[in-house]
Amino acid sequence: MAGKRAPAPPEALDAFERAVAEGELLPRCAVVRGDEAYFARRAQSALVARAKELDYEVIVRDGEDPDARFEDMLGELATPPMFAPRQLFVLRGWNEKLRTQGKKVPPLVNALLAFVARPEPERAVCVVASSMRADHKIAKAASVSIAVRKLYDSPPPWKPDPMASELVLWVRRRAKELGVELAPRDALYVAAATGNDLGAIDAQLERVKSGEGVLADSVAWQATATPWDVADRFVGDSPTKALASVATLFDGGMIGKDGKRIVDPAALSAMLVNSLSKATRTGLVIAEAAAAGESAERALELGGAKGPAADTWRTRMRARPRPHQWRRMFEEVTDIERASRGGSVGAEHFVALCLRWNAGGRE
Repeated sequence: MAGKRAPAPPEALDAFERAVAEGELLPRCAVVRGDEAYFARRAQSALVARAKELDYEVIVRDGEDPDARFEDMLGELATPPMFAPRQLFVLRGWNEKLRTQGKKVPPLVNALLAFVARPEPERAVCVVASSMRADHKIAKAASVSIAVRKLYDSPPPWKPDPMASELVLWVRRRAKELGVELAPRDALYVAAATGNDLGAIDAQLERVKSGEGVLADSVAWQATATPWDVADRFVGDSPTKALASVATLFDGGMIGKDGKRIVDPAALSAMLVNSLSKATRTGLVIAEAAAAGESAERALELGGAKGPAADTWRTRMRARPRPHQWRRMFEEVTDIERASRGGSVGAEHFVALCLRWNAGGRE
């Protein structure tokens, strides 16, 4: 029996905010986990705002702060306050300290479990982690939690309408929250112009709210992309989309896990080469397995194409079924990787690669 589908991040944020606002005290342990920094900030802000309403002392301990002292933080968690009976600890940026290796439980995890177990109802902790699994000890011990993944910027397979993508739906919802009048097609334009950067979309909507006249005059075209999405389009069946995605990646950059925009061409090239290498290697393994007599399903399995990815790879393999096609592509990516060691590799190299891969069929 299939498990219950997890709510999309906007609905999860609604539920989190309600849970925080309902109690006369803060939840003893709140967990915000996932790689969408925008929703993580919104959840943290809601909790901190409620803490101030309830007269909690808010103590932020950021693992990325060079002055943060890990041992001091463990001591603070273990020691009841002398003067402020109500405390909220916000712990963020401690991903490595939370990671369990084998059966050994990290000191921070033990400290948090002990904190939650003590009868101190007026002390609370919020753990913000970009890479925590749902079955982590702290996630399971949480009084309230939220998973904040990035929104899907492509529509679902069962409804291939660009207007149905999570990102466009969220733009419409966020515009309403901000009091911005935005037609559905205008929401699509804002999403396309900005890319999957929710903070930047907020800024775009504020410009629309204060602007006059044509929407395009208020919305700055600053879309971003990711190297893995670009690689997917390269080995897909749309050269036009592949070329456009290269331009978007190198013009607008990509948004990293920390929410910052990465625009360095060398870094983007390295990540794109890595993604293209993985994609072409997968295609080569599948094609060679099929040529050796394996069934289509077994070939996909050997290539590591499982679940929804298997359907995508079936389409790709119908377009390029022969091993030599994927071998040539893999070798050309390897050539670019070698060239990058001796000098700069930029968008023009990938544009040329895309044109070669899609020119004159796929012999």
